[in-house]
Amino acid sequence: QLLKENTYRVEKGQKVGYLVNSNGNVLSGVQKWMGTYYYFDPSTYLLLDHQDYVKSQWGDYYMVGSNGALMTGLVSWQGSKYYFNQSSYLLAKNTFSVPNGQKVGYLSGSDGKVLSGVQKWMGTYYYFDPSTNLLLDHQDYVKSQWGYYYMVGSNGALVTGPVRWQGSLYYFDPSSYLLKTSGWAEHNHYVYYVNSGDQKLVTGTQTIGGVRYTFDSNGALYSFTRRTIEWFLNREGKLTYSMLGSRNGTDGTADFSGAMTQALRSAGASAPVASAQRWGGYNTISIRPWLIQNGYSNVFNGTSSTASSYSPQYGDIVIWDDATGGDGHILIIADGSGSGATALSVCYYTEGEEGTAVQELNYNYYYNYAESPSFHVYRPNNWLRA
Repeated sequence: QLLKENTYRVEKGQKVGYLVNSNGNVLSGVQKWMGTYYYFDPSTYLLLDHQDYVKSQWGDYYMVGSNGALMTGLVSWQGSKYYFNQSSYLLAKNTFSVPNGQKVGYLSGSDGKVLSGVQKWMGTYYYFDPSTNLLLDHQDYVKSQWGYYYMVGSNGALVTGPVRWQGSLYYFDPSSYLLKTSGWAEHNHYVYYVNSGDQKLVTGTQTIGGVRYTFDSNGALYSFTRRTIEWFLNREGKLTYSMLGSRNGTDGTADFSGAMTQALRSAGASAPVASAQRWGGYNTISIRPWLIQNGYSNVFNGTSSTASSYSPQYGDIVIWDDATGGDGHILIIADGSGSGATALSVCYYTEGEEGTAVQELNYNYYYNYAESPSFHVYRPNNWLRA
């Protein structure tokens, strides 16, 4: 008599049994029964009665539990943890997996092992709880697998720059991700100072090295360079490039040097000469002595052949080319230094598209994009100048 389709039979005296199809054939490998996938040993045809990592009849590997059913989710196996996809049942490798119903998930390495501690994923460092292996879902100051401490944000990523933690401000280095314990730091357009005593960012008016400085409630220094940079930041999305209008932004249009003249003037530079004011600001040639008069020094003059010798620094004003009009250009290094430095300016990068004249671009990229012109660097004599 033929058995019903995929009937499970346990012989007398056995703990596990066989799966038989409607033709009476005993099945092996991965088989579906009662809405679940089970594994039957190809040599004995019996349901597997212990946990094992097995090869199916299709060549894929699956994790089987002690009840013979294929396992999904987080699984412990031979001293390590692995994650098996809830849809395919396959081992997850080199991917981030979020179980059904959870907000955060697990990161699997190239060998399939679920990782913990600080891990790099998609170009960013994240922290996975060593006890649960899940991505951390709240801000915390954590110890890594190397013994160093890092600040983690609510999205699980390591945080750099100024961070508020338990009512105080701290600074985490953008390169090492470690807590900065003393001294000056620049981050995302602003300058900060860490007090070596309590390793916290200072706020308010402070005397440092015999000089009085003022910091806002977020720890950012009030300075001449900050005000210059903020002139551009406050006009992102608002100015259109033009050499025929006000040149300095007062009518919603501006050009390279007119904008820089106005930005420096608003920061506290001396008034431009009458001829410059009449035309909305200096050009890229006439602005140079005015920069010297207002606390800058010409520290580097170069061409494409010597450009690699220039390392951009926060607050530098860089003039490209030795021509006026549309052939020249002027920028301010607004964030970072070296190869990671970005520059702010009013420019023609978007070919005059309305409202896009203010752009912040990686300096080295933009310099190469502009076909590596000759250049002149004017650096603040005191980059902390109030």
